[in-house]
Amino acid sequence: MTASFKRALPFIVLLAAVATTVLVMTVRLAPQLVFGLAMAVALAAALAFHTPQEVARRLLSALKAGLPFLAVLAIAFIAVLPFANEAGTHFSRGLQLLLVAAVLPLASGLGALAGGPLGARERERWIIFFLAGLMVLIAGEIFLDDIRKIAIAFGYERMSMSTLRMNRSTLVISLIAGFAFFRAVQSRDRVTLVAAMVTLFIMLAFSDNETARGIVLLTLLLALVPARWSKGLYALTAIGTLAFILAGPFLYEPAREAWLSSSLAGFKPNTILARLDIWTLSARAVHAFGWLGGGIDFLRDIDAYPDLVAAVAPLGEGAVMPDITYVLHSHNGALQLVVDLGLFGVIAAAALFVLLGRSIFSLPEPQQSAYVRLVVLVLFAICVSHGLWQKWWWLAIGLVTLTVAFLGGADARRRQDD
Repeated sequence: MTASFKRALPFIVLLAAVATTVLVMTVRLAPQLVFGLAMAVALAAALAFHTPQEVARRLLSALKAGLPFLAVLAIAFIAVLPFANEAGTHFSRGLQLLLVAAVLPLASGLGALAGGPLGARERERWIIFFLAGLMVLIAGEIFLDDIRKIAIAFGYERMSMSTLRMNRSTLVISLIAGFAFFRAVQSRDRVTLVAAMVTLFIMLAFSDNETARGIVLLTLLLALVPARWSKGLYALTAIGTLAFILAGPFLYEPAREAWLSSSLAGFKPNTILARLDIWTLSARAVHAFGWLGGGIDFLRDIDAYPDLVAAVAPLGEGAVMPDITYVLHSHNGALQLVVDLGLFGVIAAAALFVLLGRSIFSLPEPQQSAYVRLVVLVLFAICVSHGLWQKWWWLAIGLVTLTVAFLGGADARRRQDD
């Protein structure tokens, strides 16, 4: 293998991560297949720089590090089995999620290995090119929306789904650009900092994805928090998220009523009010079905249980969807955790925060601040936007894991080279 091709491999890995995002958001391909392709490219790059024995050793080490997380999830899935409305379905979906959770540490290990022995200048070049690629994706989203409108005018309604999927890809872009921004601030890498800021600005100015734009604003806000406060920020985030998970089912309906009675009620009613409607119905499901959980993703199958559906009243006049009494998923990971796993999910979340904190604060101190802030960004996206168990959402987390590991590993090597 030529030296120039070896130098290009890290960039190929990053492009593969971007390409998989585009594929899964614009084409009806199985997320597992697309993510598998990204992992295969990362593995090829890792083998170009390391012996097979070293790659196997590092991946086993990564998998071992993820075992405590798997154990916590497995205990929560098993604990809710006696209370699940469809125990067999819950069990099979739980196994699928455990498999995905096992793959995430492997993605992190491959991402770190695939970076290769980058020097400072090479690393800056790859990250600049990568962020430029993200900007192209943002532009693609903008133009795709125009193409969709033209296509619908000619009767091609299916284009709307492609736009929706492409719009979701900006979520991944915002998380990766946010992490690159934090790492550049921490390492005083001015070139990468400028590139990340340009990417974030374009996202803020042109993206139609409210969650992605919220991530950009939160990134800028978190940049004001001193690095020495990272442990306090993490503790506050963990406690705040757990409180949000517990209090959410009691807050969404009052929040919806307050929104309807405010002067903001006419502001984008089909997005904000629709989310408030969905969250209110999901909260009613928690109160109606109890706090012991109904099983993973059980709202998707709830129409098979007429007595459960009848226990939740429709929202009625003023709602975007006045007649429905249930939703396929909560569009809110914190709420869905309670709907599906009940108090077992809350306990599992607390344990996961402890494990994740131990992992982050075992890193060298300069790296800790960027990873803590990335956790805040991911939690924001989970808590306000998406169903926790959706396949494309797990794919997004996997791609962010792979790419962030690459950026973090490259930055560590840069310090060694310097």
